[in-house]
Amino acid sequence: MAGLRLHDEKRPPQFVVQTQMTLGNVITRPRLTAPLLLKPPFHFLHAILLEVVSSTGFGRGLYSAEELNSKLLLHRPLQMLFIAKMLALVNAALGQPCLLRVDRAIDGADARTTNEFLQLLAFACRADNLAPLLA
Repeated sequence: MAGLRLHDEKRPPQFVVQTQMTLGNVITRPRLTAPLLLKPPFHFLHAILLEVVSSTGFGRGLYSAEELNSKLLLHRPLQMLFIAKMLALVNAALGQPCLLRVDRAIDGADARTTNEFLQLLAFACRADNLAPLLA
């Protein structure tokens, strides 16, 4: 099965395109390139989440000053906590759980579920009924 591919190398899988379309309407940086979305490193996710906070106000006050600097989040438990905070906010905002496993997300090991989380984040930060959660 050497010729079997999960997706065409020239076209990213649909879940990546969906993330680019949804989250790309919320933030302009970092660039949501297919290679990064297919195996998102922690620093990329960190930059995305902080840009969402900066651009939309969603999650303002969620992170400490230390958490704003990805260079200070070198240890796995701190990285997991950083992602888990936004995951909890998205879950609360939408009233439904996202099936993201934070440990796999920071390893770049589950691209599909991580992209689904990013899509839900895009939806949550644009929803009109979130004012109480943003305060």
